[in-house]
Amino acid sequence: MNATPTTAGRPVRLGLRENSLQFTLLVIVNVCVGGLAGLERTIVPLIGSETFGLTSEPAPAPSSSTPSA
Repeated sequence: MNATPTTAGRPVRLGLRENSLQFTLLVIVNVCVGGLAGLERTIVPLIGSETFGLTSEPAPAPSSSTPSA
């Protein structure tokens, strides 16, 4: 790809092939973060219900009618 000179004297390498290590690291980090978020959404409710006896119920919808005086 293109090489642009920098102030340090080393050229900047652009493109996926030239930066494959950084791209691989980015993919690994995204997989780990996505996996942890998925585990959090599935495991934490189970721990809450089995260990602490919590239940997950939807909140009741607010009443649209106003009380008349």
